[in-house]
Amino acid sequence: MENALIAAISMAIILGGTLTLMLSAIPSVDTLAASWKEMSQHAGEMRRTEIVTDNCTVSTDGAQVEITVRNDGGGSLSDFGSWDVIVSYDSGSSTYVQWLPYTSSMPPENNKWTVSGIYFGGAAESIEPNILNPGEDMKVIMQLSPAVGENTVNSATISTPNGVASQSIFTRGGAP
Repeated sequence: MENALIAAISMAIILGGTLTLMLSAIPSVDTLAASWKEMSQHAGEMRRTEIVTDNCTVSTDGAQVEITVRNDGGGSLSDFGSWDVIVSYDSGSSTYVQWLPYTSSMPPENNKWTVSGIYFGGAAESIEPNILNPGEDMKVIMQLSPAVGENTVNSATISTPNGVASQSIFTRGGAP
């Protein structure tokens, strides 16, 4: 009889512990599943995003750099204030690596960038203004101070909010 009572109490403790463990594990599994779903959605968004930078030109005084960004992906891109533009250039006397903040003013202030226009087939976009749709080109203007040095090899990296980036190499006064 004593053994049966001890066995019953032991079983109750084991079942209670198992139940407590299971109930505390469910929220953790739920959080993990939600994180996995979010990560999966982000990865899918990245797979659908592709940008290509080309046609990089530098003004004659070296203070302004213009780059064409083409949306070769499957989704529309906007929210340019969340994009990252990082430029690495030589002024002739020093080397600079700068993150440039976005501005909507044209021309942009020193060490800022802006979108001067979005085009489809060479013509200004007329559908969904200020959204870079698939197949469209966007002209990005960077205003740099100090100016880019002559005959120096420089680079600009442009990245979308979801982390897809493209790099462009440019020189002032000639091709790289």
